[in-house]
Order: sequence, then C-alpha cells, then structure tokens
Amino acid sequence: MYPPQGNAAGVDVSDADAAVGEVLAPKTFYSVAAPRKTGTYSWTASATVRTNNPTQKFTYSYSWVKLKEIKLNGTFLGSIRINYQLHSGLPPEVAYGKLYRNAIAIGTQYTTTTTKDCSQTFSGIAWVANDLIQGYAKMGDGSTMRARLSDFQFCYDMYRATISTTNQDPA
Repeated sequence: MYPPQGNAAGVDVSDADAAVGEVLAPKTFYSVAAPRKTGTYSWTASATVRTNNPTQKFTYSYSWVKLKEIKLNGTFLGSIRINYQLHSGLPPEVAYGKLYRNAIAIGTQYTTTTTKDCSQTFSGIAWVANDLIQGYAKMGDGSTMRARLSDFQFCYDMYRATISTTNQDPA
C-alpha cells in the first residue's frame, strides 16, 4: 500500500538510497516515524484507484469550463490511468469532456448524450510536483441541460525497480 504502512517504529527503507548515477526515476516516499528516503520505483497504469475525487460538478456553458482538479504533490515517471465520468442531460442533449494538464489539453475529447465512463492512459510523461491535472466539460451547441463530471480518479501501481545482476565469483 502506498504510502507505506507500518507500525510506529516505521518501515525500514534504509536500502532505498542509491548513487546519483544509479537512480533512473527517483521517487520520494515516507513511512511512519522514519526519515525521508528516495529510491527507484516503477509506476504502471492499472485499475487500482489511488486518488479519487468523486464529487459531481456541472456547467451550463458552451465553452470549456474547469470542473475537476487534482494537484500532484510529488514527481514521478511512468504510466498512469485517469478515469472520470461524463454526464449529459437527457438525450439528445450533448456533453463534452476533456483532460488538461496545467491548463493545456491532453488526451482525447469525449462526447456523450447520456453517461460515459472515460478512461485514458498516459505514458512517457514526466509528471512533476505541483502539476495540475484537470477535467474540463462543456455543453453541446443548442443543449439546454448541463454537462457534468464526476469520479475523477488516478489509477496506478507502484513497484520497486529491480536490478539485473550476474554472479561472477572468481575461479
């Protein structure tokens, strides 16, 4: 489980430090009553919900409006899946949804006349501390019902990177 869970003495992370040249993707993690350490971790998109912002927000605008936002408190490399639900009023009303990073559109624009589960996986992006991941929505032209976003989620698994070695004892 992330962050690492443990007893009051903390989780032993003493082997997490590496020389600067050995760290491919440094991650910061904490444990109860233990010092801050950095180590190498691999982040992989999964169905495991790690962050959930479930409240429903809506707009009556025909222009893009930011309805959901999650701020990243750390830096990581790897892949992440971002899920959300896009809702419109009753058919034939149309709602549009799109993801943004720091107010710049990323990924696919979704459209629905009912409710749509939207899911996008992002790989190869260096996500940094203080990045803002945002969900925007708007109503379709001529729509009279609101566009809504809910269940904004970050999904990933975190693994300790392994180092490939070969035993080469001298003869």
